Amino acid sequence: MSISARQLVLVTMALGCWAARAWAEVGLKGQLDRRALAHVEGRLLDAVEVLSRSSWEEGESWARRHDLLMRERRLVVVAELDREASTVAPLLRAYGAEVLKSRDRYTKVAVPVDQLTRIAVEAGYVRFLRQPLRPFALVTSEGVALTNADGYHANGWTGAGVKIAVIDAGFGNLEAAIANGELPPSLHTYDFTGTGIGGTTHGTMVAEVVHDMAPGSELYLMKIGDELDLAEAVDSCIARGVRVINHSMCWPNAGPLDGTGPICSMVDTAFAHDITWVNAAGNHALRHYRGQFSDSDANGWHNFAEGGLYEFNSLGFANIGASVGVFLSWNDWWQSDQDYDLFLYYYNGSGGSWVAYDSSTTRQTGSQWPVENLLVVMDRSAEVAVRVRKTNADGSHELTLFTNYYTLQYRHSASSILIPGDAARALTVGAVPVAQWHTGPQAYYSSQGPTYDGRLKPDWVGPTSVSVFTGGGVFSGTSAAAPHVAASAALLLSRYPEWSPVEVFARLEESVSHDFGEPGKDNVFGAGTLHNDDLVPVQLVGFRVEQIGAHARLHWETHSETENLGFEVYRAEEGAAARVKLTTELIPGAGTSNERRTYSFDDVQVQAGRRYYYWLADVDCRGRRTMHGPAELSMSSMPLAYSLEQNWPNPFNPSTRITFSLPEESQVEVRVYDMLGRHVRTLVAAHTRAGTHSVTWDGTDHSGAALPGGLYLCVLQANGFTATRKMVLVR
Repeated sequence: MSISARQLVLVTMALGCWAARAWAEVGLKGQLDRRALAHVEGRLLDAVEVLSRSSWEEGESWARRHDLLMRERRLVVVAELDREASTVAPLLRAYGAEVLKSRDRYTKVAVPVDQLTRIAVEAGYVRFLRQPLRPFALVTSEGVALTNADGYHANGWTGAGVKIAVIDAGFGNLEAAIANGELPPSLHTYDFTGTGIGGTTHGTMVAEVVHDMAPGSELYLMKIGDELDLAEAVDSCIARGVRVINHSMCWPNAGPLDGTGPICSMVDTAFAHDITWVNAAGNHALRHYRGQFSDSDANGWHNFAEGGLYEFNSLGFANIGASVGVFLSWNDWWQSDQDYDLFLYYYNGSGGSWVAYDSSTTRQTGSQWPVENLLVVMDRSAEVAVRVRKTNADGSHELTLFTNYYTLQYRHSASSILIPGDAARALTVGAVPVAQWHTGPQAYYSSQGPTYDGRLKPDWVGPTSVSVFTGGGVFSGTSAAAPHVAASAALLLSRYPEWSPVEVFARLEESVSHDFGEPGKDNVFGAGTLHNDDLVPVQLVGFRVEQIGAHARLHWETHSETENLGFEVYRAEEGAAARVKLTTELIPGAGTSNERRTYSFDDVQVQAGRRYYYWLADVDCRGRRTMHGPAELSMSSMPLAYSLEQNWPNPFNPSTRITFSLPEESQVEVRVYDMLGRHVRTLVAAHTRAGTHSVTWDGTDHSGAALPGGLYLCVLQANGFTATRKMVLVR
């Protein structure tokens, strides 16, 4: 059947009239018909009702109390779409909405209050309107020594060359931390919220721990406020070559706690781009409830415990001005038609009863997530409690509750790991207070596994209650434990720069100092307390490069070697994107040896006027590479003046190298004298071309006899130029 143009116009007009009638029914009359607006989050409908019947000042105050995001008298919401977000931006702007950020089928918009329900009725491409997902900090340095990071520092592995991103909700007091020397002035800051890099000091405290643990790393501080900001931050990390992300935050009700969902998918994205993601486990061992819906008296209210009518789950006392957050979900992800609602009560002492205070009542009709979110700033001081009502559900579901900062009367420590700590590819960190680091137990609040799909978590525990400059001097929570692990990952990557996140994970898991709890990995301590394994395959005394005529010569000396197969040499030219390996075969090492050994390598593929960077890798018997360097060299065409460099190594035994430079062809003598002025050895006596040259002295005299230890003088004479250097021979 075909439709004429006139019929199409009539159909369009009819649809328009229907939309107008629906809009009139749900217009701003103070009480909305919520059945017609099931694809709008309940709290947003609350806001429309309040803002429509109150003065703007009163409505804005109410919005602040309920943590709603406002932007120039608009509500900031996320629209879940049935098509790519880029295609609907012009349509949303027609309602006066400002498109703030878009990704895939999600767009964050600032919507005029009087247009929100109109969009819900008329815009068929909008599947659901909700508040943006919001993270919160996991808060309730001695960690350098406790985790043996100082052992890595002593061996030259400080995180140099490794970029670490701290993705957090704010970096308040940052300038003071830099001025006090707690953070380097060279760090990079990125604000993805549009509100400035400041705010909470939480991110600054995290960054302080990272810098203490890995002082050579390059810090990237990224401020986010919702899931679209987080996605943008992850993209930025990928583009900038970040190798480690620390995220000491959690995202309640952002998934079924089984490692899936939009936030966990960002962990997977980072992993796919060779980024190690470290996340705090959560501070929710006492702030988590998990139980099957139960209603023994059939009144629709859930009983939190068996053996009675325990319909109220107390959160304890909340002071006026305190933020109370409660987050309910049930196992009917992702599009639920099972409707449960969440209610907050306060206890009226004078009346001796619980009084309804606030609620979250989004209608689940088949296109909504199975969640209810309740966040309110208290306008009174009182004991508070929550109830859960079965509004339109079959009652067969398992309920999950988290609070932001309050201990639940009925609670479960098991499976209290929060998103994205539940992600399979996140390195999830619990906490042990520094005072109990060698004895245990874990911090009482540290979230525990398993995940809701049965995987062991956390992966490790790190130290908490550590000293910081920012925030009052002590930093607690799994928020403080996680950056110790993130920085440890950076230390490993400075030592093994080619390692993948899987290899970093495996080494950290092997390197625990205390395996508390059940033997092996468990759901309280993970693999155990973090410890940076300080086994050093090769301990270097020195590593340098010098120009010898038209080529570069690398020198290195080892103090000891453990299971060392040999060495590889890498080079990068200034401005090059990557380094290249110069050695086609291993330069043989000493295996296991406690004797000092010297090595050298000549790079003849260099050009005058260019700067080069060199790295040395030792390779152990398991094929693991430890990278040293870089050493840098600017190749000059010819020396500009005569010079005699200090011998290297110095002091030395059994030999040392002496380097000198000639701006022109010269008759050269290099002699060695003892402290009595006696000539004991001639090292060079020849007509020598212009350039930089070196000669080795093995501590013997003219006859080849070993000289005693002591102070000797090296004297260069060339075309009337004389220079002297002191050398110390150790026997």
